Amino acid sequence: MFLTRILRTYLLGAFFIADGWFMPMSALAVEPSPASAALEVRRPAGTNSLDFDRDILPALRANCLPCHNKSTTKGDLLLESPADMIKGGETGPAIQPGKAAESLLLKLASHTAKPRMPPRENKANAADLSPEQLGLIATWIDQGARPSPHRDEIIAWQPLASGAHPVFAVAAASDGSCIAASHGNRIDLYSLPSLEVIAHAVDPALPPSANTGIAHLDQVNSLAISPNGEWLASGGFREVKVWRRTVPVTHLAKYPTNRISAPVVTATSPDGKYLFAITNGIALLSDARRERFVTALHRDRVSIGRSLTTEQSHTWIRGERDSVHEGNEAARKELESLRIRHQKAIDTNAAAERAISEKQTALEKGRKDRSVAELELKAAETAGDATPELSTRKKSAQEIAQKTLKEVEKLESELKLLQQKLSSAKYELDLALPAVEKTATALKNGEERKITLDVVLGAAERARQAGVASIALPSSPPLSGVFSPDSRWLAVLSGDGRVRIWRSEGGLPGETLPMSQPVRNVAFQDSQSVSVETDDNQWFSVGLTPSWSLNGTLGSVLSPSPFVDRITALAFSPDGRKLAIGGGEPTRGGDVSVWDPAIGLQICRHTNWHSDTVLALAWSPDGRSLATGGADRFARILDLDSGKLVRTLEGHAGHILGIAWSPDGRVLATASADNAVKLWDATSGDRKKQAVGFPKEVTALAFWGLGHQLVAAAGDGEIQVLSETAERVMALKPGGDFIYAIASIAEGDWLAAGGHRGILRLWQAGDVNPRAQTSDLVP
Repeated sequence: MFLTRILRTYLLGAFFIADGWFMPMSALAVEPSPASAALEVRRPAGTNSLDFDRDILPALRANCLPCHNKSTTKGDLLLESPADMIKGGETGPAIQPGKAAESLLLKLASHTAKPRMPPRENKANAADLSPEQLGLIATWIDQGARPSPHRDEIIAWQPLASGAHPVFAVAAASDGSCIAASHGNRIDLYSLPSLEVIAHAVDPALPPSANTGIAHLDQVNSLAISPNGEWLASGGFREVKVWRRTVPVTHLAKYPTNRISAPVVTATSPDGKYLFAITNGIALLSDARRERFVTALHRDRVSIGRSLTTEQSHTWIRGERDSVHEGNEAARKELESLRIRHQKAIDTNAAAERAISEKQTALEKGRKDRSVAELELKAAETAGDATPELSTRKKSAQEIAQKTLKEVEKLESELKLLQQKLSSAKYELDLALPAVEKTATALKNGEERKITLDVVLGAAERARQAGVASIALPSSPPLSGVFSPDSRWLAVLSGDGRVRIWRSEGGLPGETLPMSQPVRNVAFQDSQSVSVETDDNQWFSVGLTPSWSLNGTLGSVLSPSPFVDRITALAFSPDGRKLAIGGGEPTRGGDVSVWDPAIGLQICRHTNWHSDTVLALAWSPDGRSLATGGADRFARILDLDSGKLVRTLEGHAGHILGIAWSPDGRVLATASADNAVKLWDATSGDRKKQAVGFPKEVTALAFWGLGHQLVAAAGDGEIQVLSETAERVMALKPGGDFIYAIASIAEGDWLAAGGHRGILRLWQAGDVNPRAQTSDLVP
């Protein structure tokens, strides 16, 4: 295992032995061991050809590969394949095909030469090879040390145990329209806040299990839902399945009997619990006692409010508006600096072009002078130097020719330097312009967001003064609203012809009805569907319970796949148009790729982005960067525009199991198997704060809602809520369950978590105990 340590023999003249002292070079030059120390080499009976994968690799895997693998390559020596052994490391080849007795690997492993391998008391707990293992290696080398023939891998899948249904993955749409959780190889989808099962993601090509269809043959290791809830991605072994949400729409042959002839601007739910009103272009939903908020604030999909008291919501919105304003001022200063940089690049580029033009003119003149001088020199040489006058002429011609040659060479060198300067100037110009455009766009978006927040803040102030419990501010002013017969749903029709369904309890959004024509009337026929009239006088019935169908599969379990092992991390971009996929072969490399999930197109791929499996992914709020965490204990930030590494975050002593961006994009949080959470400045890469002392590994984390509180789940049966300074604020109680996955829902400040017992739990801000939870039996 430590074969390549004898490199010290050749480079340093001494060798460092595991117990801490040195041996002289003369003692290490493959010195024979005493016969009593040598291990027996017991060759197998018969002359059958040995197979490397079947006969040799198992012996090496436990006792040699821990120090000579792709990730840990001591002495630059790999022992994972015959080619690696023949190539050898810093000390030369480890084997000589056909010559076992002369192969260093066998000598050191059989203790017929020093240093003996593996050494005693090694950190990998590697043991001496048995006589039979040594005999197999010796025979295989004498047979030519051939690699194994190529074999098609056959995977014989077995059904999961009946009681194996842990929740390894949880995902939620940011608008709160649905939550997805894995149970073994099943995927179930739930509504908020009751955690009622609304759908299952089922692959019809796979056999059902326990009367429920399954999504993958393997356990589902990762899940992601697009922000609007339209797409669901699930990761298994070497494959990612992409599911699409569909809502049933049926054409009605006749008008509903309860259609509404005029807009409804005030309404009370049939059970008398909720009030709806439209005033000053704002839709208000409150409970009948007007004691708390029910819905959140909305405008152009910028989620603002939470289910809190009016005063708390108003204070929070004002703080968010001020934070955005500060960000805009910083962006404005940066933009000014970038514009100066851009103008400087333009000036430098122009100056370089002028200098090149002048130098080219001078060079052209110098070359002409050089030609004249050469002609004169040729004539002088032809005339000879018989007389003093001819001799003087020849000498003068030679001096002029030499001078003009030096001038031309100097001009050519100066021109080359100027061209290099121009190239650098153009490169700087190419960098400066996109930076200006990027920052200008960010500032524009920030200003638009501030305008939105100003409007929302005004609405919150009016609600506070009026004692209204909640506000809904859509992108287009609301026109009408109607409750379902069972009071569970509220349908709101906006001026742009769109209909959004809301859950009365919790004020969480449901479906935005998928109508191709603008809607001008809405009515409930029952509590399972809503009827809408479009501008072309057509009526349709739209179901309120969506279904999820398989849209496509990326990769394959059985055939060649772009993924080499389990998919351990998935994340949708903020706009829902891209899907990041993380995985890799354990201990050998971590891969990251980005896909268009709608059409199954790979946009980019970064093989060996980490030196071990990628376990966590998170998009920056602006969708321009992707943060990754790996089993190699590093976090990395990928710039998706350039495809380059922005920075590496180093400091954890264990696998990075979770990673998350703060809503403002300024802070990156990482959770690790080293029982710690670290907060990093996302711009500089500096570590800001850390929370240590978790009793067990921190398995998952997320920023809760739109605030700066961080939620961290560990294997100790608790979920810690941390402040933006990494101080513990409170602990949520998941019933002692070992939590594997959490998901934050900005709309209403909900948090979902699942773990070993197969239970999905739901908290709202301020709760210690779950607001709702599923049974420990798979639905």
